[in-house]
Amino acid sequence: MKYLKLYEQFRIILEELDDEELVKPSKQILLDGTSSSGKSAALKGLSNDWCVLAVDSFYNLLNEEAGNAEFGNKDKSKLSEVYPGCPYKITPGTDDFELAARWFMAQEAKFGKISKLGLKDKNGTFGRSEKCKSVIYDDVQGTILEMATKSGLSKPKWILVHAPIDHLILNIERRKGTDGRDPKGVFVGAYCFKYEAKSEKGGVDPEKSWTKSSVKEVLKGDWVDEFLTKVGIKEDGKEYWMYTKSQPEGKYDIIVNTRNSSGEQMSIDEVSSEVKKNF
Repeated sequence: MKYLKLYEQFRIILEELDDEELVKPSKQILLDGTSSSGKSAALKGLSNDWCVLAVDSFYNLLNEEAGNAEFGNKDKSKLSEVYPGCPYKITPGTDDFELAARWFMAQEAKFGKISKLGLKDKNGTFGRSEKCKSVIYDDVQGTILEMATKSGLSKPKWILVHAPIDHLILNIERRKGTDGRDPKGVFVGAYCFKYEAKSEKGGVDPEKSWTKSSVKEVLKGDWVDEFLTKVGIKEDGKEYWMYTKSQPEGKYDIIVNTRNSSGEQMSIDEVSSEVKKNF
């Protein structure tokens, strides 16, 4: 009964929310990168006129709506009720699910209803409030670029944070026990989606080449051979450099490599400073 009454209250609030758009964002940034690449470092110390819309938060709300998670929103409105009319299937596991999450991201950037209703996921409440003049989309692909423009917003600037292989595995290991990531999923999945090895010097980390043996020195597991094959490191003893793959949405506007001029991994503050130069 308690939840029913609360839900009815939120339905009333939802009905009172009109479809008046917020002022269009003065800046939009798509902050892209594999899981554990260091994107979160770039979000440190943002002023309160920035809003961060993370795709994981929209996955969470959609999974909660499907009954696969619980974040305490049962007394509030479902995401599909907050923004009705999504042209994509919102069922987890369908081909449309990824598109749906980005469609909802674009709606929140325009209208800010999630923020007004106080919907939350495991990290707390989120969304774009009226005071947020600029928006950062925290994502792992470029789909939001098209969703934003289709929704009447300008095209976000696309910034890729690149963590080289040796940095990426260190970042994953540091997160063990807190917000751990499966190394195989990150490397065989996300990394190979974004990058490919070529035998010509250059790419996103031009001062560092890789061979089969050097990769195996830093990566351990029965999945490493699969990663080597998929990323394109195929010949023994041959040097390879990492390049970005072509993406359906076009080219990245900015690529920030987390290897510094000394060949070491940038600190959190260095990554933050380097990325924010391009905001």
